[in-house]
Amino acid sequence: MVGKGKAEAGLFNVTMPITENVQTWSEKALPIVVTVVVAVVARYLAHRLINKVIDRVSKRGNRAALGAGERRRQRMNALGTVLKIIASAIIVGNAAFSVLGSMGVNLAPILASATVIGAAVGFGAQHVVKDYIAGLFILLEDQYGVGDVIDIGIAKGTVEAVHLRVTTLRTDEGFTMYVRNGEIPHVANESQKLTDTDFA
Repeated sequence: MVGKGKAEAGLFNVTMPITENVQTWSEKALPIVVTVVVAVVARYLAHRLINKVIDRVSKRGNRAALGAGERRRQRMNALGTVLKIIASAIIVGNAAFSVLGSMGVNLAPILASATVIGAAVGFGAQHVVKDYIAGLFILLEDQYGVGDVIDIGIAKGTVEAVHLRVTTLRTDEGFTMYVRNGEIPHVANESQKLTDTDFA
């Protein structure tokens, strides 16, 4: 009987840490699951709200002239893309740090490593970032749009498409040219050239 009692006590002592570990992980898992669900829902709602606003503004632009409506649509799409990227970065970043904090991870080394990696990636992708920033300002400032005849120094032709990273031109020789927006030093928009009737 004494041996049986010792065996039961030993089994109880073994199962106690397991039970405590399971309970601890259960307590940690609940906030993590809640954080992930909230982040997914918040990201979905943010993107949906941005899409609704962009669609509403674009539809207003479609009532105007065809060229003006297309320009407005491109500007709104570019702005919507940037807003969605920013919203996703903020939501996912906060959720990731919250989850790591709930798991008891020391965030100081991670933040230091992320800073170094971010600087390295930013240095390596600086041309891509430059292209996107230049494309964003081209669209928002309406420097040129689809159908405009422009001279950008390295090429001249009719604009077929304007994206955040590249501008597509149809040259006078009939070739399609893809120009990175960050490589465009200046723009001469012949479609916006003043004529004698503008001064009359």
